[in-house]
Amino acid sequence: MKRTLLTSWLLALINIAVFAQSGTIKGTVKDKNTGEEVIGANVLIKGTTTGTATDVFGNFQFNASAGAQTITVSYIGYKDWTGAVQVAANGATTLNVDLDPDLVELEGVVIRSKAERSGSEVLLLERKKAATMVENLGVQEMAVKGVSNVEDGLTKMSGIAKVGAKGVFVRGLGDRYNSATLNGLPVPATNPDLKMIPLSIFPTDVVEAISVSKTFNANEYGDFGGAAIDIGTKTYPEEAFLSLGGGISANSITTGKRFSSFKNGQFERLGFSGNGRTNPLTTRNVPSVSESGQPFENGFTPTVGNAPVGFDFSARGGKKYELGVDSHLGFIASVAHENNYSYKGGTKRNLNAQAAEMNNFERDEYVYSTLTTALLGVNYALNDQHNFTYNVLFANTSDNTNSELFGYIQDVNADDILIRRNTYTQTQLLTNQLLGSHELNTDGTLAFEWGGSYSTTNRVEPDRRQNSFRTESNRLLQLNASQNHRFWSDMDENEVAAKANFSYKHGMLNEDETKGEVKFGYQGRFKGRQMKSFQYNLRATGEEGLKQPVYADNPDAFFTDENYEKGYYTYTNGIDVAQHEFEAFMNVNAAFVTYDYNFSERLKAIAGVRYEKGLQEVHFRSLRNAYDDPFRISEYKTNDFLPSISLKYALNDKTNFRLAASKTLTRPGMREIIPFQYQDIDGNLFEGNKDLENSTNYNVDLKYEYFPNSGDVFSVALFGKRINDAIEMTQVAQGGGNLFTYTNTEAANVYGTEIELNKNLGAVLGEDFDGFSVGFNTTLMVSEIKLKEGDDKSAILTNQSRALQGASPYLLNANLAYNHEFGQWNTTFSGVFNMFGDRVYAAGQQGAGDIYEKGVPRLDFIWKNQITENWSVDLKVRNILNPEIERYQQDFSDTQIDRQLVDAYHAGMDFSISLSYLIK
Repeated sequence: MKRTLLTSWLLALINIAVFAQSGTIKGTVKDKNTGEEVIGANVLIKGTTTGTATDVFGNFQFNASAGAQTITVSYIGYKDWTGAVQVAANGATTLNVDLDPDLVELEGVVIRSKAERSGSEVLLLERKKAATMVENLGVQEMAVKGVSNVEDGLTKMSGIAKVGAKGVFVRGLGDRYNSATLNGLPVPATNPDLKMIPLSIFPTDVVEAISVSKTFNANEYGDFGGAAIDIGTKTYPEEAFLSLGGGISANSITTGKRFSSFKNGQFERLGFSGNGRTNPLTTRNVPSVSESGQPFENGFTPTVGNAPVGFDFSARGGKKYELGVDSHLGFIASVAHENNYSYKGGTKRNLNAQAAEMNNFERDEYVYSTLTTALLGVNYALNDQHNFTYNVLFANTSDNTNSELFGYIQDVNADDILIRRNTYTQTQLLTNQLLGSHELNTDGTLAFEWGGSYSTTNRVEPDRRQNSFRTESNRLLQLNASQNHRFWSDMDENEVAAKANFSYKHGMLNEDETKGEVKFGYQGRFKGRQMKSFQYNLRATGEEGLKQPVYADNPDAFFTDENYEKGYYTYTNGIDVAQHEFEAFMNVNAAFVTYDYNFSERLKAIAGVRYEKGLQEVHFRSLRNAYDDPFRISEYKTNDFLPSISLKYALNDKTNFRLAASKTLTRPGMREIIPFQYQDIDGNLFEGNKDLENSTNYNVDLKYEYFPNSGDVFSVALFGKRINDAIEMTQVAQGGGNLFTYTNTEAANVYGTEIELNKNLGAVLGEDFDGFSVGFNTTLMVSEIKLKEGDDKSAILTNQSRALQGASPYLLNANLAYNHEFGQWNTTFSGVFNMFGDRVYAAGQQGAGDIYEKGVPRLDFIWKNQITENWSVDLKVRNILNPEIERYQQDFSDTQIDRQLVDAYHAGMDFSISLSYLIK
């Protein structure tokens, strides 16, 4: 009944929009002096975002409310144009505009305004003109699709899907095969389990555009398998502004429902633990029992209540200061905070190679998450030839997770087991960037660009607490020493990156383009990670201590100072193994040269070669080492030449054919090479493999693009990859759980096709459909692995033939949007749909079946409203279908074993509403 009412309400709103009094404004924008069409000019109703950009013929058309309207037309290098038009109801109004060039020449220097790259039409025009295959997503398009962060934005692009906590997968290739840069410079991962920084920490507020390159060019980092993703942050606005916003969010299965948590930090509500979870001990050994009581302050009893709504707020502003006729200083600053509550309830199982249950739990997982970001961008133009930018980005993320597993454990043959773990993680990232661009001669043919960055990351897991109970007898489960414990870890990572390149243009193809451009330069990145951990195991001890009841709903009734002094329970050093500490380093020095040549106005080519010298070094101790033994050192050095070539043939002004081929590398992530064991609550272990080697990738792409009108595109791509020494996550069944680790297989083949369509429906179906737009992209893909003959690590894999880990047979993204004006209101309705096919989550070893992630559909609805020139309100409903999210295990060595469910839960529907106020 609720869905029926919601559907009727939405249809009624859309009907109101369709039948409101409106008309069409169309026309052409040209250069007043030359009469040439201006491509990509912004044509807007003044004070709103309603409008469009001119297409490749300088034409524009958009829907507007009937009556008098004030129109502004702007484009880089031209003076802004403003004029009034009278829009006829249900009719078309023609407006032709001639723009005056905005050129002020002082001793050969030309002053121009900054290009605005956030609009989808401008970015699509950049894509059309580019010699390489690149896809762009601007902040305006992300807003229409209800995107709140970069990671969600990427999933709206062709061939890209999100895989739970593993980040984004591009053409089936996961975190280790992709790279991310911020303004062209790398940033470290905040999650030690990932190689690439989680892109969800970048809110759209700080982003101007996202560029995704699925084909390699030699001036990009050679660690390239799926895609290179660059996040371009905003620098300064042309007009001063201040924007304030806030909102609330709720979840259908969490908000107002039972929520179990621990809150011990000073400012945990805001995502900062402060000293609230500090380890009071300075060594790994616990002092003997004394009259002062137990050494730890925080208890084991959770706080239970009802989950409130989440909230968010943001403030953003910027200004440009003119320092002279050819100099300016501009800045943009942003600060934002958000939090949310989530719940996962369902099944969680571990199976052995015979599909027998090692454990079978009902799971309740409660997570309180926060994200705080701050960005400052400062741009200084000394003159038109010399430009400097400084960016500083701060991000703080936290997750306070209370997990409870209740059910069966094979080792004790009992089904009354309750395991509870509280895990608090906090990560802080601070990145500083300084960039410069310089034209070294007056005609701009010789240029120099450079940049450097220093990034620090700190991730702490303070006072993780776990208890295991036998609920029928009200006793602690003490099957092994670590089932009841407290754990602290502290990880620091530092990364320095630098780039510098010269470019020289020669010859003239036409008035706007040179014949060729050669570019050569250097890039380097130097990364180090250090981690140290402490664990203190807890046991009930002594004849009297073992008799005392320990109640799961109030364990602190047993863990008192009095009982500690009586010796009823004790703490002991839980990390006498040498793996408690490690160091890892990854350094890359690279040089490259590329040549961009225009054979004609139709045929363009970019060829290049890159040399990379890499060092991968791990300082570690094995389980057989003593705690204080010297580090062992594992070192892996590489020298690689990586060629690339891209060809583009423009059949006409609307059609491109593209071909690209390259050789690239895939370096493992740091977590994948570090031999440190991390144990999950259900007994699963995760451990890196110090012997992992780089993968070598051979890539080829063929693409057809058609741009019928401004903002419209249709493309079809064929792609293929050969990945030698492909890296995969594998799992081995063992007592109590699974060991997940990483290995090199001999090779993997990935090939498939991508289809993309973005279309404004009014141009096809008539004026009644003005304001409607549709977007669709799909990837159809086949992948297969080939295992190394005679290699012990490959031989133990259960299936010698299967799909590559993480590769879906298909990906599907679709969206339908409608934009209309109701007087002063500018309203956009959007529906966004995503779907992927089942994919391998982890490959099985020693007869255990491969674990698959079941494909699920996702449907989101976004309603955005610009109420006045200053006020806007947005409503979002996400995950409307609320499907069950499942992992299952199959393809055991015994083919008679059916598919087995190992993980299942619902995420619930998310609702949010936000209000913002803009001051100009």
